Amino acid sequence: CMRRLSVLYYKGEIKDPGDSWMDAVNKSKDYMRRAAGQGDAKAQFYMGEILRNTGFEEAKMWYTRSMNQGNLEAMYRLSTLLYYHCEGFMDFMIADEGMELMRKAAEKGNANAMGHLAFLLSVSPPNQNVIDEAKRWAYKSVEANSGCGYYALATMYEDGVGVPQSIEEALRNYKKAADLGCEWGAERYDQLTNPDSWNRGQIQKNLP
Repeated sequence: CMRRLSVLYYKGEIKDPGDSWMDAVNKSKDYMRRAAGQGDAKAQFYMGEILRNTGFEEAKMWYTRSMNQGNLEAMYRLSTLLYYHCEGFMDFMIADEGMELMRKAAEKGNANAMGHLAFLLSVSPPNQNVIDEAKRWAYKSVEANSGCGYYALATMYEDGVGVPQSIEEALRNYKKAADLGCEWGAERYDQLTNPDSWNRGQIQKNLP
């Protein structure tokens, strides 16, 4: 009920007299936090999403609580939070923890984790076993119709990693990733099809 109220406030479907849009947003967060505190796994996941860019430790806590209730998407998103949290040398240990968690989420069947893991493996130092594993995860993610998987496969075709280099196949897979809501796939597709936006040196491949 509280999670539902949170969504209604956020969408503006409920608005108390005199409240500004920001007031409604703050009430939305308050209801979501209360729902999360009462053990709602989805609310815990959403709290992780809300806080991931502003409060690392609290986001980690909520993702972990949701994950511990069996939420695989929370496991995947926690893995990316940990992997990309690199503000100092010791954070490489956190990044390794994130990579291990991402692999666990992939092994448990999360398609986004499969695709993201494929991408990270494909840009690792060249090693045939690693490349073969990247291909395996990319194709499994694509089979599950994940935008992350299509994006990973597209980067492999673009760079000729584990597959014959083919800009046509790269474009096809970037387009499919974009159609499935992958922002990075959409951005890369635009960069490759719009000469005015092309600047290979400034492109940073990444996943959500």
